[in-house]
Amino acid sequence: MTEKIRKVLSFPSPVPAKADYQRVKSSYSIREIKQMFGLSERTVRRWTEAGIIYGAPAGETGDFTYDFQALTLFRRVREMRTQGLTIKQIEAELQGQMSLFRAENGQVQVSRLLTPFEEALVLHEQSDATAAEFYQQAIAEGDNVAEAYCNLGIIELDHGDTLGALESFTQS
Repeated sequence: MTEKIRKVLSFPSPVPAKADYQRVKSSYSIREIKQMFGLSERTVRRWTEAGIIYGAPAGETGDFTYDFQALTLFRRVREMRTQGLTIKQIEAELQGQMSLFRAENGQVQVSRLLTPFEEALVLHEQSDATAAEFYQQAIAEGDNVAEAYCNLGIIELDHGDTLGALESFTQS
């Protein structure tokens, strides 16, 4: 009983030397959705064709691209999967949230204005300098605050403002 016992805490994976921040984009391919959320391409296509999740056709290949609003829906799917729901149960839940006034072709056509965050995403992809202003507006309005701070930090880092970038990453 006189010997000292040392307890060493070990973490499941080594801490990376450099943080790997990924920019939030304004559109995602089916493959990217598959990688990020662990869904099969077949399931994603079926949900898109049924109008459960809106995807914009991408060229003549028959693929779809998904905007940030669809991404938030896929995040909800991931949350439901962690709660133990099956794909069928998740699909039923998503269909229950659909609009009762669906268009005849299965696609919901809604004219909508972009939120400040969505506008910033589009401008950021076009390398427009005003994207930072829209990210600031999104933060002020409480719209996707963590993602806005992260993308704002990336913009600041690209402009050489290391301290500003560090502050934004910390806030995210």
